[in-house]
Amino acid sequence: MQQKSNQIYASMPPVRLFFHAAVPGVAIILMCGFPRAIASIFVDSKDTQLLDMASRALWLFSLKFFFWWFSFTALGFYNAIQEPKKLPS
Repeated sequence: MQQKSNQIYASMPPVRLFFHAAVPGVAIILMCGFPRAIASIFVDSKDTQLLDMASRALWLFSLKFFFWWFSFTALGFYNAIQEPKKLPS
């Protein structure tokens, strides 16, 4: 199984692997690091209460996005090797 997974990663272009890891990683860093700046694009900066709520919601969403990213990557990997993990019943 290890040899099969190595063949899969060897057949993928390095640019695709980079973007598969880097683009979501940058998005997570931006959403966690600058939620108020991103929320201010969509919310009027004069409404501070709504801006605070929106920035907090964006920060929470970025954490969810991280776990989704990990789950999606694992799903894609197991689907690629065509041996999904069997869940206990």
